[in-house]
Amino acid sequence: MAEDENQGAGEQEQQTAAPDLSFIPENFKDEAGGYKVDDFKTHYGELASFKAQADEAKAALPETPDGYAWALPEDYTFAEGFDPKSHQVPVLDDDGNPVMENGVAKTRDYEPADMLDPKDPDLALLQGALHEHGADPALAGKLASIMANRELRGMMEAGKTAADEKKALGPDAQSRIDVVKRSLSARLPAAQAAAVLQDITSADALRGIEAMIKSSTVPPNAANNTKLDNATASIDDRIMTGLRGR
Repeated sequence: MAEDENQGAGEQEQQTAAPDLSFIPENFKDEAGGYKVDDFKTHYGELASFKAQADEAKAALPETPDGYAWALPEDYTFAEGFDPKSHQVPVLDDDGNPVMENGVAKTRDYEPADMLDPKDPDLALLQGALHEHGADPALAGKLASIMANRELRGMMEAGKTAADEKKALGPDAQSRIDVVKRSLSARLPAAQAAAVLQDITSADALRGIEAMIKSSTVPPNAANNTKLDNATASIDDRIMTGLRGR
């Protein structure tokens, strides 16, 4: 009988023993030595939510580096000051040739995506780095936006420089440029003339070509059929093509 009473008392003591809350950090203890249970529950809930979000984000990561899409995000905006309609580019067919319409090359508004080359050899390195560090897939789009706008700002700066250089040539700038184009086309094979023209990027460069053409004794290329008649050519044309008026 006494043994049964002792056993019952032990069981009651186990049932009424306080739970072990020693795992709760000290900052959740009150001044009386008790525990701020409600505060701890709130803290635990926040940690659980953070863990769930982290697990969800990890599950959304690409399995391979090429899963990071090198493309502009939907909320992409042009670099400040860039007008896509002022930068027309030729429409190309599947073979990369300009599409002609009524004898004129068809054009379209410039698209920033044109600046993103999917065959860029450094792209794989970038995607590899993003994958290695477990980056958010959206970061690839943000980086693509930065790179595209960097290129656009370079284009705008180049356009401004070209306009300034052209202005430095004076009011007859376009006429002088056209004369040089005709003269080079008359004297050089098409590919060589195009290469020289491509390198004329300043007013001084054009003046240098003008001086060289003026002192040149090489006659225009008859095959191009662009030789100017001496009697009707303007003074600029005679100078640019090496002709000597009487």
